[in-house]
Amino acid sequence: MYHSMYDSYHWMTTFGDPGYRSHQATGRLVALIAARLANADVLPLDYEAFGTELTRLVAQLDSGIAKRGWNMPTTGLRDALARFTASARVFAAARDSARAPDASRLRAVNAALMRVERRLTRRQGLVSRPWYTSLQFASDVDNGYATMAFPSVNEAIRHADAATAERELADLVGRVDDARGALDQAAAAALTGEGAPDRPHLVAPPPTAKGSAWLAIRVRESRSSSGTPYGPPCAPRRPGSPCLSFTRHSSATTPAGTSSGGSCSTTWSRRSASRPGRGR
Repeated sequence: MYHSMYDSYHWMTTFGDPGYRSHQATGRLVALIAARLANADVLPLDYEAFGTELTRLVAQLDSGIAKRGWNMPTTGLRDALARFTASARVFAAARDSARAPDASRLRAVNAALMRVERRLTRRQGLVSRPWYTSLQFASDVDNGYATMAFPSVNEAIRHADAATAERELADLVGRVDDARGALDQAAAAALTGEGAPDRPHLVAPPPTAKGSAWLAIRVRESRSSSGTPYGPPCAPRRPGSPCLSFTRHSSATTPAGTSSGGSCSTTWSRRSASRPGRGR
């Protein structure tokens, strides 16, 4: 039905989503995510899962290089991503152990976190698309629906340009290490208040691309008669109103299904956005 002559208002209201219940649920979920991001003291970003996912995707580069018959190891990128993921783990521990940080410390932490993915961009963009500055993910230049990981390297492999692929691979390693530096600054700020933010890179934030990171969300419904949440960081405005919290996972895959505990229920889902860490 999708994108066919039969994909009409009549089909949607009769067969696809009668009453538009799925549409409404999606809208509410997005609103909850936006509220969580807007009200979090520390940006709920899970860069440990992000690093784990990027490491898994290096296999795509290995496959393309092998098909070309090139001798071009990706060990440097894997090592850089391992360092990145280790720093993300240190930051998560620092964030979770911090107790009532002051406003200036929170600003330093968040400023550092905002620099992480900006350091995985570059002003000149991709060779094929100078306006596309993200080096993490991009839409496939030949297929707008598909996502290409590490596009600067992958596009060079696709065009059989070994010299460019090797140069782009080295550039990517350096940028991953730069991003790791921002995570180290965030951890220092969370623990001691030191590591004040330097001037942000004057580049546009990376464009959104499907699959660019993972978002694990936990929707909790308060049962308290007073509207008091049963666990942080929920803060419903009225009894029974939904709220949102986040939980980190060591795996890049979010468990599906529901579980219940006490007086609230937990529903898990997965979306293609930044995968946050555990809110406090």
